This record gives sequence, C-alpha cells and structure tokens, in this order.
Amino acid sequence: MAPAEVRTPVIGDGEINAADFFDPQSSTCGIAAAIATLPAQGGRVRLSAGTYVLRRSVYLPSRLSLVGEGSATVLVIRPLREMPLQRDCR
Repeated sequence: MAPAEVRTPVIGDGEINAADFFDPQSSTCGIAAAIATLPAQGGRVRLSAGTYVLRRSVYLPSRLSLVGEGSATVLVIRPLREMPLQRDCR
C-alpha cells in the first residue's frame, strides 16, 4: 500500500487552519502538527472557537502567531501543575 500524500492545508499566505490537524488523541490536539507545517519564516496558526484540552505545552517558534476567536477560543492544560520559581538563579 502506497503512503498517503501529506496535504498542507493553507488558508492564506502563511496561515494554517489548525482544524485540519485536530486530533483529540494528540497531547496538543493537533496544534503542534499544524505549527510543524509552517516554513521557517513563520506564519500563523488559526484556531476555531472552542476549548482545547492540552496534555503538554505547545512550543511557538519565533515569527509564529497562534490566533483564535477571542474569548471563544480557550486553551487548557491538564493536569494543571504549579511549580515554585526560584527567587535568584545565579
């Protein structure tokens, strides 16, 4: 069986629709996969309205924007953990 062709969905110039990569089984809901398709020059990943429950952090490289529908787009990371920060890191 031949491997499936990978399609890079693009909304506009350098803009990716994260909905095309949505995967509830992914620890980042597919957001990291959408980011990975953008060129090194950067671009924009657009999230539709909704609540995205992440199980790990999403890394945003330089020159990349993650945009949503204002307060209708919510990112939640589970399990929420609090980590104390050092006062002085010398």
